[in-house]
Amino acid sequence: MKKKILLLMGVFSIGVALHAQVGINTQKALGVFHVDAKGNTSGTITSPVNDSDDVMVSSEGYLGIGLINPKVKLDVKSPSIGAFRIVDGDQALGKGLVSDADGYAEYTSVSGSWYGVLWGSWASQTTMTGGDRVIKGYSWGLIANPLFGSANGAAGIITVPYAGKYRISIAGRWECSLSTGVFAVEVGYTQNGTAKWVGITGGGDSQNTLMPLSPTFIIIDTFAAGDQIALFNRETNIYRANSITECYFIIEYIQ
Repeated sequence: MKKKILLLMGVFSIGVALHAQVGINTQKALGVFHVDAKGNTSGTITSPVNDSDDVMVSSEGYLGIGLINPKVKLDVKSPSIGAFRIVDGDQALGKGLVSDADGYAEYTSVSGSWYGVLWGSWASQTTMTGGDRVIKGYSWGLIANPLFGSANGAAGIITVPYAGKYRISIAGRWECSLSTGVFAVEVGYTQNGTAKWVGITGGGDSQNTLMPLSPTFIIIDTFAAGDQIALFNRETNIYRANSITECYFIIEYIQ
């Protein structure tokens, strides 16, 4: 009886040793758990052949997908882009996967990842509108990525792609041909056609064409995805600049 028990234990030990590596559809299991979808992998663990369709769990507990010699906890290799996908309901075009302090990841729009720029130059004007004049006919427009948002120079509109905070920068050269003395620059921008912000600065001398005003305005504001932002010049009286000869209008996503 004792001999039979020892014999069974020996057979069991041999079975465990033989199955220390488990292979599914493999010519030869090359790891603790090896799945070969096409059944065509050969070579060695360091020099494998045809392992792009394999899944491997190594003796270190590393998981490899598309390779049989993973170097980290999750090692994914693909011959083409788009092999890695996470769908959690917040995924969207252009978003990045960002981690919090505990390592939990979520999709978010990346700060500094988008900007829109309009630049233009115009001849000096001798008339004024008596109200808010939307600046149109920019020389060119530029955006960080043509897939997100837009910068329409002809219409003078920058369309923002994400909901969040943006930095708006306005800079240029303003002149006044109507006042007989000091004048001010009063500019603002519209959000979907409605005036959202207005800034003013003074000190230009309309009697001396060599002394126009060249202010810079920087504003932080919150917009919704798809909002259309346009710059306007306020020309309500003769002591306001009625002419813009050069202007930069820049909107940058910050968070």
